[in-house]
Amino acid sequence: MKPMMKGGIKKQRLHKWHRILLGMAGLSVATWLFVSSGFFLKLFVLPRLGVAFNGELSAGTASWSPLSSLRLGQFKFLVDGQTKPLLTAGELHIEYDLFTILGGTIKLGSVELDQPTLRLAKSVDGSTSIDSILSKLNEPQLGPPADGTTRIDIGTIVVKKADILMTTDLANGRQDKLQ
Repeated sequence: MKPMMKGGIKKQRLHKWHRILLGMAGLSVATWLFVSSGFFLKLFVLPRLGVAFNGELSAGTASWSPLSSLRLGQFKFLVDGQTKPLLTAGELHIEYDLFTILGGTIKLGSVELDQPTLRLAKSVDGSTSIDSILSKLNEPQLGPPADGTTRIDIGTIVVKKADILMTTDLANGRQDKLQ
């Protein structure tokens, strides 16, 4: 066997670092592709958003760019304890700036809803289908109070072909419906 020269050891170390860096780059690309997939959005993001609003969010199709936009087809929001969805839409498209949001300002370039249906219901006791959402939004936040107020900046809101359904349960067992 030939003895190893100093230059050979340095080349082996250099090749080892190249392999490590190449492996880390490949892992970063694979992670980004997974996180930016509709599968990740439907499996991890939508369920957490639903829980945040006391309900369940679902979509038939989902695509997004985590830094800038979200598109949901056959969007549905079902409030906990309800049998019919509060909001459905053929498509929901939101353009946003993630870095601005992380900085404390909710900045939405545009929000587009295509064929949404909003179903509001009021029971005999006076409770409505949105009471649990409002109570969840009014809960005190955990952790230290924020330094400043949250700013919301929405560029445009477009709603196409919308329906609003209001159902009121009456004391005699009948329902009053408004469309």
